[in-house]
Amino acid sequence: MDKKKINVLGIKIFNATKHDAVIEIANAVESKTKKTVMFLNANNFTIASDDRKYREILDRADYVFGD
Repeated sequence: MDKKKINVLGIKIFNATKHDAVIEIANAVESKTKKTVMFLNANNFTIASDDRKYREILDRADYVFGD
């Protein structure tokens, strides 16, 4: 697992400050690199813990940020 990601009950969340998250996304935009960005709040986390397919979608995202 990427050192910037932490595993919370099987869901990999990008561990970054808001500033670092903006820099990561800005770098992807500047380099014209296509990235998938998702935000996970408490409700989505609950859904993901019960829904394997949703968890798989989150797992394929380049960035999952806590909301």
